[in-house]
This record gives sequence, structure tokens and C-alpha cells, in this order.
Amino acid sequence: GGLRCLAGSAVAGANPAEPPEAGRIAGGPDRSRLDPHATSEVVRLLWDAPQALWVLDPQGRVVAANRALLQALQLPQSQVLGRPVLDFVPPEEREALATLRQGVSSGAEGVETAWPPEQRLCGAEGQERWFRVMPRRVSADDGTPLEMAILIDLTPERQARAQIDRSLDEMAQWFDLSPVGMLVVDETGLVLRSNAAFEALVGRAPVMLGEAAPDLLQLLAWEGGRPHPQLQIDGPAIEVLATLRTPDGRAPRLRARLRAFRSSAGSMRVMAVVEDRSLEDERDLAHLEIGALMDTAGVGLATYEASRGWLPSRAPAGKGAGGGLMAGL
Repeated sequence: GGLRCLAGSAVAGANPAEPPEAGRIAGGPDRSRLDPHATSEVVRLLWDAPQALWVLDPQGRVVAANRALLQALQLPQSQVLGRPVLDFVPPEEREALATLRQGVSSGAEGVETAWPPEQRLCGAEGQERWFRVMPRRVSADDGTPLEMAILIDLTPERQARAQIDRSLDEMAQWFDLSPVGMLVVDETGLVLRSNAAFEALVGRAPVMLGEAAPDLLQLLAWEGGRPHPQLQIDGPAIEVLATLRTPDGRAPRLRARLRAFRSSAGSMRVMAVVEDRSLEDERDLAHLEIGALMDTAGVGLATYEASRGWLPSRAPAGKGAGGGLMAGL
């Protein structure tokens, strides 16, 4: 009886902060047949409910709405009650929703099929919010069939999803534009993603690691058709150094750092970050050769650094620190 009373009792009021007068339908006569005190209590209870709620008549007009719905739409009662519910739907979606609701208005179908899983509603100044509409059939005190629905506000959830999508898009762009070679494979060896920097280092990325050359498999820690045993989901990264023969005849010295992680579907993924160590290795070798040459020649070396001045000299083998020749003096 309480639901029937609410469905036939909400009226447009001047003050949306107060519950509607019990026993009235928007624009209609008094239809309450219940005890006025009980009617008032039920209306007040649903008026203060935290979830948005409305009641529609057979023509799809809003005949009752609680404060949570008015606040979500940022509209007063006078601009909600008595209006077709399609007025609150974006224009481009009205025809599809009207078609979906035809069976409901005729009574041929249940109200559960009257709404899509997520529905946009327009409020003040065209502001849009997303809701999940959860309807059920009720009836007015005179037996008129009505549709009451709780509306779950999905707007914060959709905003969070949109933020995640933007972050993923930014990460994808960073992946593609990174000057460092990057590769992602699944646990079967299928190459899910690679960037231009990776292909510049190793040549064209294979579709499956099973098709790759042995030196690339060594670099990517792929053994026996599966990731190296040290690669565990959310475990520490591992580092691999390998010399790779490229199609153009080069043999760069590459370093790969690899880490396994879990995808959103729960399967294993491995990401590899690959760098060319050839220049660093050549520099280190040059330093060793210079040191060996100086030791063999019996000379010392002094280095000048702008921020620190002359650094201590390197003494030749068998002599004191002061016995060397200061290069550049």
C-alpha cells in the first residue's frame, strides 16, 4: 500500500528541500485512500532515500521523484514532475529508447527490459549524468499501473573509467614514442606490442618468439618455449646482456631488463626494455687501453674538471705520485 501511495502522491512543490504533499498526483486530484499519517511517513522515507528514485505513469510521465534525483539533475520539482521521461534523455537517444519502451507502455513486456544497462540523463543546462535504471511495476491507489525505478548514479564510476582510459592512452603513446626499445609478450611467446626503437635495434620484431633467432631469444630470456624461470609475476626484474646479429650485418651489444606482470585478465605478460650498450662498452674498452698504454709508457696523467680543477694525477708504475708528467701543462 505504501508504494502505491507514493506513486500517486508526489506533487510539484515550490521548495525541493521539503517532501511532496501526501495524497496528491502532480496535476491531479487527491487519490489517496490510506491513512494520511501513514501516507506521509512513506513519502517522507522515500523522499530522503540516498538513491535517486522516480515513478512513471503509463504514458511515461514522471509523477513522483525524490530529493536525490532532483539534486542529481539539479532541477526543481516544477521542472521534473509531469514531464515525459524522454525529455531528460539526450535527443540522439530518444528514438531508440522510445522504441525500447513501446512494449512496456502497452503492457506486453516487463519493465526490466525498458532501459539499457547504462542511461544518460540531462539535467540543468544540459549537464549529463549516467544512471543504471532498476525499475519494477507498482500501482496507484486506483489500480493504475505505474513504473517505479531506483536510479544508481554511475557518473563517478564512468569518470574514473575515462581517467583510466586517458592514462592508458598516454602510456601507449609514451611506449610508441620512447627512444628506448620496448617489447611485451605473453606467456606463449606471442608479441603483443613493440615500438619503433626496438625494431631499430633488433630488426623487425617477430610475431612469435618461437620464430626468433637464438641470440634474440637469449636477449629476451626465453628458454624452452617459455619465459626464464626467474621471471615471476610481480617478481624482481632480471638483466640480460647479449650480442645480436642484425640483418644489416651489425653486431651491437644489447642489454635487456625484463619483468613479468599480470594482465587484467589474469594471464602472464613479460615486458622487456632494451638498450644498446655498444658505445658504453667501447668507451670502457678505450679507458682500459689508455690506462694500459700509460702504464707501459711510464707516464702520469692529470685530468682537469671545470667544477673541481686539476684532479690527482695517475702515477706511472713503480714511481711516486709526484714523478709523473702532467699532461696538458
